[in-house]
Amino acid sequence: MKVLGDMDLGGCAVQSQDLFQGLDALKGFEADHGIPFLCANLRDAEGNLLFPAYRVMDFGGKKVGVLAVTDPKMQHAMKNMPEGLEFGDPMPALQEGVKALREQEACDAVILLYGGRREQAIKSCDEVEGLDLIFFGNATISQRVAAETEIGTPVFSAANRGKDFGEIVLTIKDEGGTELSPILIHELDKSYDDHTEVKKLVDAFQAEAAERKQRAQLIEKLAKEYSETSVK
Repeated sequence: MKVLGDMDLGGCAVQSQDLFQGLDALKGFEADHGIPFLCANLRDAEGNLLFPAYRVMDFGGKKVGVLAVTDPKMQHAMKNMPEGLEFGDPMPALQEGVKALREQEACDAVILLYGGRREQAIKSCDEVEGLDLIFFGNATISQRVAAETEIGTPVFSAANRGKDFGEIVLTIKDEGGTELSPILIHELDKSYDDHTEVKKLVDAFQAEAAERKQRAQLIEKLAKEYSETSVK
């Protein structure tokens, strides 16, 4: 999580798998590392949003809004949602979020982070006006050519399981509207040198994981020996 915080991310869509960490842990990551978790349709038992619906950023006097929703079908990936939490219908959240970003926040561009598969992202956004770019978060391959909603909003995958990342330049025109560059896929293969500080964190994590495994194996061995001794 420290690495994500150091990346100065514009927004992270909360998905059901993230809740395996526990809500308190996610809130802690947000507070400690400045990770901007967003979700416009995750609510508690009282109907309160657990995270902000969107975030607004300023780039040279141009305002860009980032909105996030998660497909409720994806919560089935988690057998036991924390009690009282639920991903609601994303459609009202989408429409309200886009309206708020366009009218109240006066954003020049709006980007949607959709926690779900491409088909669901397209279906949910087919008739939603006001979006300039959509990223969906569940994909097994990188998408070099955009899919489109019925009204022409481009839809891309966010990345391929951390194996690569896509780069798109969004230009906000002075006369209004936006323009997108073709997507450039950066495949994170061995041609990229390890980042020194990140490698230290990975090495420390792997060492800790190996130590935990050794402890677990030792406990299992001792328990087995004790059990065999007791039977005798």
